[in-house]
Parts: sequence; C-alpha cells; structure tokens
Amino acid sequence: MGAITLTSIAGKEGSIRIPALGTVIGQFANWSLKRRGDDGAKEPSYDLRAALSYVNPHLFNHSEYAAKREIRVRINKQTEFRIDGGANINLDGTTLTMEGVTLCRL
Repeated sequence: MGAITLTSIAGKEGSIRIPALGTVIGQFANWSLKRRGDDGAKEPSYDLRAALSYVNPHLFNHSEYAAKREIRVRINKQTEFRIDGGANINLDGTTLTMEGVTLCRL
C-alpha cells in the first residue's frame, strides 16, 4: 500500500515562533493547506492561507529573524506539523499566505 497524500487540510490551531528569542509572534485563528499538484517522487508541497488572531508584524518582517521563524499547525491534540520552506510569503494585516510549503511531522 502506498503513502496517502492529502489534497487539502484545514484547522484552527497554529503559531509562529522565533525560538532564538523564545517568543510567539503570531497565533492562528484558522488555516488551510491546499496541495499544489503532482510533485512526483518528491514530498508534496502545499499553499498555506491563514487568518491570524495575533501577529507582531515588525518581528515577522524583520530581516534578521525571517529565516529563524518556526511555523506550526495542529490538526488534533496529538498531531502537530512544522511548516517548512515556502515562497512568496506575504503577511497582509492578519492574513498570511505562503506558496510551496512542506509539512514535517513533529
């Protein structure tokens, strides 16, 4: 039996952290991931769209911390993923979009 790949998934819990500072710079109100298409043998990639209930835009957009952000989403009490990669990262007010992210199980 082959691996199962989700075409879309959504949830309400998630956060954006900067571990080096020990701080949370964003909390998700809700989020969704939609698969980008057939990635062949590579890990599937997704587009993330999230509404944030809290965000610190200054730390999120700070060039020194951009590569150090850690984004996590929770599907249920036992299942949490880290979101890696991404291009065209856009924070517009309390809406975050990222293209081509991958999911890493914690």
